[in-house]
Amino acid sequence: SDSGSGHASEGRVCPSPITVVRRMADGRERVRMPLLDCDGAVRDEARRALSILARPRQLGEAPTESQIQAWQDADGDPAYLAEGVRLLHPGLLERLQRIGETFAGYPLEIVSGYRPHSPSSSRHHHARALDLRVPGVPRQRVRDLAVTFPQTGVGWYPNSVFVHVDVRQRDAYWVDLSGPGEAPRYVRGAEAPPVAEPPSAPPAPNIDDALDTLTRALRVTLPGEEPPELDEAVEPPEDVPPPTEEELEQIRRETDAWLERIRIDP
Repeated sequence: SDSGSGHASEGRVCPSPITVVRRMADGRERVRMPLLDCDGAVRDEARRALSILARPRQLGEAPTESQIQAWQDADGDPAYLAEGVRLLHPGLLERLQRIGETFAGYPLEIVSGYRPHSPSSSRHHHARALDLRVPGVPRQRVRDLAVTFPQTGVGWYPNSVFVHVDVRQRDAYWVDLSGPGEAPRYVRGAEAPPVAEPPSAPPAPNIDDALDTLTRALRVTLPGEEPPELDEAVEPPEDVPPPTEEELEQIRRETDAWLERIRIDP
């Protein structure tokens, strides 16, 4: 869903739209809107949309408006938007807005959100935590920004793909060396990294050079014509091995990040 745009209101600059994505079994879901209003309060529309985006993976499809209305009509638990969809803590949207504006132009990806089957001690269990990443931005920059937020827990996982951010009364920071599917391996006495200045978005790569290379490699033929011989200059060298799965995954992430930054005005 897409909604809203940053604008000035009574001399104030209102929050800009933030793009948040989630990869689910049936494909990628996307929300783009300001998460806060011009007074800094969390927008109800944004909280609903992101709570659906952060639902448990096993829930499958997003709830329909009729299902949401039926839940409300039946006096369902107000902590939930619909059955199995818990409303995110408003503080998470405040933090996402900060992250999105700091790394403007880059999408935020929710890796994991509300997890009802996590232990009750986990903030994921109470929809007060998100595991997230910003494709195209080094995870260290996301971490270094998150540790500047007050009343925030930040988990650093060097052997995984995300940064954990949660809402709590006292700041907390930890390092877990475990990889995906492994038991936790916490680093005793880990301290948050000192941040001399707020992190910023990395410089955009020169896409014009990449497009020029791609264009020069294109070959167009008419129906019935034999394709022309490729120039020797564009043939891949024989001693270059094919890309690894990790390299292909990196290419895919970078491509997704660039596609998210493309804007087509009507």
